[in-house]
Amino acid sequence: MSLVMESMRSMETNHYDTLGLKFSTFTQKQLKTNFRKASLQYHPDKVGQAGAEIFVGIRAAHETLVDPILRIAYDRFGPSVLKCTTCKTNKDYLHEGFKQVSTFYAGAGMIELLHQVYISLSVAFSQVGPLLFPSKAQSKQDTAAELMKRLQTLSDIAAVETMVQVKSWMDTLVGQDECITQLKRELGYMSLEMRLGQDSDFFATRTAIKARIERQGDGNNNNNNNNNNAFSTRMERKERLFDLD
Repeated sequence: MSLVMESMRSMETNHYDTLGLKFSTFTQKQLKTNFRKASLQYHPDKVGQAGAEIFVGIRAAHETLVDPILRIAYDRFGPSVLKCTTCKTNKDYLHEGFKQVSTFYAGAGMIELLHQVYISLSVAFSQVGPLLFPSKAQSKQDTAAELMKRLQTLSDIAAVETMVQVKSWMDTLVGQDECITQLKRELGYMSLEMRLGQDSDFFATRTAIKARIERQGDGNNNNNNNNNNAFSTRMERKERLFDLD
C-alpha cells in the first residue's frame, strides 16, 4: 500500500494543488480566499506574460471547483471530461466519462499513474518474486500446503489493495443517489454486453433478425413504390378523361 501512496504523491499538479486546497475538506470560503491570493500573485499585469499560463490554470481550477457538477465530474474522470461542450448535468458527465473510459481520481494523471504503477510493480515483483518463482532447489522442498499458503497470502494482499482503491474511487459518489442509480444501470448494461459477447448463439440470432428486418424493409419499399405507381396511373387516367370532356 505504501508503494501506491508514494505513487499518488508523485503525480502531476491538479486543481486542488493549484489552489492549495485539501481534497474533500476545503470550504467555499477557503476556495474564494486562495483563488484571490493566487490570482493577485500570478496576474499577468503584475508578473507579465511569464505568469499567464499559471494564471489561466488558476482560473480553470476555480471555475471547476466552485461548480458542484464540474467538481464531481473532475473528481471522477479528470480534466478530459470537462471538454464536453454539451454536458450540463451529473448524468451527462457520467455518460461522457464512461464513453472516454478514463477513470481518474483527484491527484492522478493517467500517463503518470501508469508510469508509477510500472515502477511500483517492478519493486513489488523484486520482493514478491521469490514467493511466486522459487528456485529449483527450494521448490523441491516446498510442499503443496506451503504453496497454497503463499498463494493465499498473495491473494489476501491483492484483495485488500483492490478494496482500498475501489473505496477511494467510490467516495466521491457518497450522497449522489441519482448518479449511483445511473452508475448501477451503466454497469448492468456493461455486464449484459460482456455476457452476450461471449454467446455465439446470440450473435447468430441477432444477425438473422437484422437480415430479416432489412428484407422486410426492402419489401415494404417495393410495395410503396408499386402503390405509388398505381396511384399515378389512376390519376393520369382521370386527367385524360377531363381532357376529353
